[in-house]
Amino acid sequence: MLKNGKIEKNPNVNKDDQRTISSIVFYFESRQGIDKLKYVPKDFNTSKMNEVFGFNYEMPYLPKEQYFYFRIPQNSLIDIKGYDYFIQLNSYSQEVQNSKEFSFKYYNSTAQIAILKNNKEIYRKSIKDIIQTNCKKYGTERPDKELSINELSIIDENENIKVRIILNNVSGRIDENDNVNIDGCEFLIMLNAK
Repeated sequence: MLKNGKIEKNPNVNKDDQRTISSIVFYFESRQGIDKLKYVPKDFNTSKMNEVFGFNYEMPYLPKEQYFYFRIPQNSLIDIKGYDYFIQLNSYSQEVQNSKEFSFKYYNSTAQIAILKNNKEIYRKSIKDIIQTNCKKYGTERPDKELSINELSIIDENENIKVRIILNNVSGRIDENDNVNIDGCEFLIMLNAK
């Protein structure tokens, strides 16, 4: 499309090349400054793509991930009545043994918390559901959102354990297929062994 140092309009450029050229224009417009783009008129912008290149500007494909950061209010008073044990964990220390009896694991790939008693798993739960519920309820327009303790709590039990998991804070992304990807999380876990 360049002849003698000037752009020659060509509406027949294939779609892939149109997207590539649009992507280059987007890069200069958003990062470098459109004035650093060679061969275009001084007053050039994306609205003049057809006039200069012979085809319309196409917004380049950008990943459609949405970000979230949920947290309970700072200095929250938490009722621990009805539970015998309390521990604070985070997703970075993936395995914690706080006593000879109990240990805790966090699995990043599945966003699951496991509780073990005497090295035998007695409980496992994913925290993804609670995140998806709050993302649907509040959206991700403002990714930093303070929620109530109840909104960030999981209360559950099985034949071995009664547990309450509070997500003190959790951050991550939801991709275009609504998959939750957690970047980091701090948990407050209260439990009673049966």
